[in-house]
Amino acid sequence: MSFDIDRDVSSLMMSKFGRPGVDLLSDDKTSLASLALVNSESCDGQVDSVIQTRYWCLYPQSFASRPDYVANSHRELYESIFGDDAGSVTIEQRKILYKEAGEKYVVVRTAAVEAISALPNLETLSWGDGYSLDKTFFETITRCTARHIELDKLAIDDAWSLKPLLTPTAWPLRSLNLDVSMALDKWYELEGKGKTTTHHLATFFSTLFHLYSPTLESLSWSYLELIRHDGVPDSIGETAISFPRLRYLRLNFLKLDSVAISSFLAAPLKSLDLPVKILDDPSTLDCEPLRDLGAFTVAHLPREASACKRIAKFISRHTGIRRLYIHESKLALGDTAYLDRFIIPTLSSLDFSNLASLFLVWGGAPNAQIPEESLRIIGQLASLEQLSLCAGKFFGWRHQWLVDHDKLRHHLSQLKGLTKLALVRDTYPVPLPGSKV
Repeated sequence: MSFDIDRDVSSLMMSKFGRPGVDLLSDDKTSLASLALVNSESCDGQVDSVIQTRYWCLYPQSFASRPDYVANSHRELYESIFGDDAGSVTIEQRKILYKEAGEKYVVVRTAAVEAISALPNLETLSWGDGYSLDKTFFETITRCTARHIELDKLAIDDAWSLKPLLTPTAWPLRSLNLDVSMALDKWYELEGKGKTTTHHLATFFSTLFHLYSPTLESLSWSYLELIRHDGVPDSIGETAISFPRLRYLRLNFLKLDSVAISSFLAAPLKSLDLPVKILDDPSTLDCEPLRDLGAFTVAHLPREASACKRIAKFISRHTGIRRLYIHESKLALGDTAYLDRFIIPTLSSLDFSNLASLFLVWGGAPNAQIPEESLRIIGQLASLEQLSLCAGKFFGWRHQWLVDHDKLRHHLSQLKGLTKLALVRDTYPVPLPGSKV
């Protein structure tokens, strides 16, 4: 028997969100309703669970279901799956238990959403829920007072158009951490209707971004699709959106169309972090220089030389940056070591006198080394205050970078303003009895 993973209550019995959360399945609607009766003179602090009091703390709040409470609230379903007699439960019996548990979960969660949205002084809301959301969730939270929102790995039942009367005409957010995808059963339903050139969530994202684009200052947007069609990029609609206050932009896993890219890069950005799928697009960095850009992050340097050349050119047009983070592929070797071939030489050819923080990660595993010429160039960046150097695979317990400290000291000794130096994934030879090491 199979179930849509986005509407499977049993998965909530096993998952952990890694953060304190409200017991959404306490089945105590009186406590949930009491959240809406908050006194405006509440004390400072942070609440990790539902408490039966009117005197609430009103600052950052995180809401996520807790596996132990979900299991206890749906004990019959839990025992039918994980209990000693689970084998005696028929498929039809389990289907009924799933349906009842899902309906109960949605009812109690809705009460929690309504309660939190009534808090008069809420500043920050983080929502992490493993059970897919219906449109009433957005109808409610777009009217709450929070100006900083995190929607963490959520699935939605459909690509709704977030317009009045469902939502207000504007949602004056200042920061948003967005990770929302389509529930799998709805995704398969749309796929069954045939191929399309329009992304399934284009309407949802377009109307969502229009709600808060005038006020948004910081955006972190991730979108990881289990099955991605290369010909259909992620989209925010057919027309450009203005982000007049957007300063900090971090995109992850996305492959955006040209309208979205041009909309974001037209903003007065101070910090920019782009994923490899966007950096692979030749048109991405072909924009006017970002006058206020102070930080640039490439978390995964592309494997194509042409893309890395465009990144180097982009850096060369922004000599005023203060922070630079470049992470090369762990497989980069020889001619594909583009960090040494294109990026670092750019830093020596122009005046980067404002560059204060530099974080570089080389590939080359299993024989990772930082070339001496690259160390020489880094040693000439006299404005550096913080420097982090890393080489080799970025996971596991084996470290491949055997540091030559004499060369390192020689080339970095000219960095008189350097206050912090970090060596990451470095290793050292360990003499063993009877060996010549």
